[in-house]
Amino acid sequence: MMELLIGGLFIVWGAMIVYAALFRLKKKDDYKDDIPFGARGDMEWELLCKVFNSFPYGLIKSVVILMGISFIIIGVTVI
Repeated sequence: MMELLIGGLFIVWGAMIVYAALFRLKKKDDYKDDIPFGARGDMEWELLCKVFNSFPYGLIKSVVILMGISFIIIGVTVI
């Protein structure tokens, strides 16, 4: 029973990620980080955001879609 619940959560989570990547991530401004470096206090996360912004839009969108599909596959595997 617990496998069904966890697998279902993974499938729903993956579906939400794929939906957001396909229909809500429309332009580069959707993932742009305008906060100056060091303002939040978490240097690793800020560095990752700066590196993430340097990639082209199509690559970022495809990586997000692949992440969503991988969550769906994990959910199906758990069930």
